[in-house]
Amino acid sequence: MQDLVAIILEDLVAMKNLPNVIRWDILPILHYMMNHFTMLCLNEHTRCSGIKLMTKTLHQAYRWIGEHEGKLVQTLLYIFKDLPLDVPCNIDNTIDIFLDVLCIGNSHIDFTGEGMPSAHNKLINLMGIFFPEIQNSHPIVHQASQKCITYLVSLSGWPTVEWLLPHCDRMLSSVYTKPLCALPFSK
Repeated sequence: MQDLVAIILEDLVAMKNLPNVIRWDILPILHYMMNHFTMLCLNEHTRCSGIKLMTKTLHQAYRWIGEHEGKLVQTLLYIFKDLPLDVPCNIDNTIDIFLDVLCIGNSHIDFTGEGMPSAHNKLINLMGIFFPEIQNSHPIVHQASQKCITYLVSLSGWPTVEWLLPHCDRMLSSVYTKPLCALPFSK
């Protein structure tokens, strides 16, 4: 079944080179498929296989995946938060899907010249999604967030402090507003 869906995705992407097909003819179909794949992520038997298929198949549609990166990141984080603590499957494969989405979504980022302000803002927003999850008590969410932050920092080449500093006040306020007895012992 996955081979059939992969062939359909490749044909859709190849259609963009046809003379009488415009981009807007293909995008609604890809959008529908992505919505369906993200809903399938919530099913424990097909967990993230659709998103993995799209990241491996759509080599020419990186821009489209990049435009939907935020939705994919939030869906994957939701899935990680919903996983039981004693996960029977190999979670590294799911984290690799997460890193693939980030890699595809940020492959066009330029940190020099005129593209720098928009690239900087995009990475600050992504860090804003991952940074609060570092203090999550679920080890899988914590591990995935840490790996994603490490990847984004290595992509930019800038120090980690510069990316996390804009979110520091929000993180500290959540720690200081709770009584110490309500915090987990590790914090």
